[in-house]
Amino acid sequence: MKKFKSFIYGSVIVSLFMSLTFAQTTKLLFKIERSKNANLVRYDAKIDNDGRIDKETPIDYYWLLYASDGSREEIAKIERRAYGFSIKYNEAGHFDMQMNAVKDRKLKILLINSEPKAEILINGRNAYLSKIYINSEDNFLSIPVVNYYTLTGNDIETGEEIEEKIAVKKSKTEETK
Repeated sequence: MKKFKSFIYGSVIVSLFMSLTFAQTTKLLFKIERSKNANLVRYDAKIDNDGRIDKETPIDYYWLLYASDGSREEIAKIERRAYGFSIKYNEAGHFDMQMNAVKDRKLKILLINSEPKAEILINGRNAYLSKIYINSEDNFLSIPVVNYYTLTGNDIETGEEIEEKIAVKKSKTEETK
């Protein structure tokens, strides 16, 4: 019985050590808010034990369901068409990210003073993105059609909050309905 207790205690200590050693944290990069409801999509940078952005899976993104109970829900496969992204590590030491929701702007994901930042152009100025707001309305098939989106962030040089509203061009079939 004594050997069994020693084994259990040893296993618990090893488990605790392993969870501390390989623990990963996440830190907010930016969020997407929508006109449709209070739910938002949150984009977090995954930070490894060395304080760097994880090269294998640098971003964790998910719903925060504020319209109901505030719980977390994973992004469904079909929703990735709107809220997904592509990302790759750049040998210059940062990640290049392209959002599906904002196809005309590229983001640079990097660490500034140990904090993850998403650098983007807003009104022609380099800024750290904090929020994307998407204004949409459902079409006759209840599919959201984006009217415009707004980028909000802080100017890198001045720290001033800046914003840019970008109208989305509608196709001719959407305009006639």
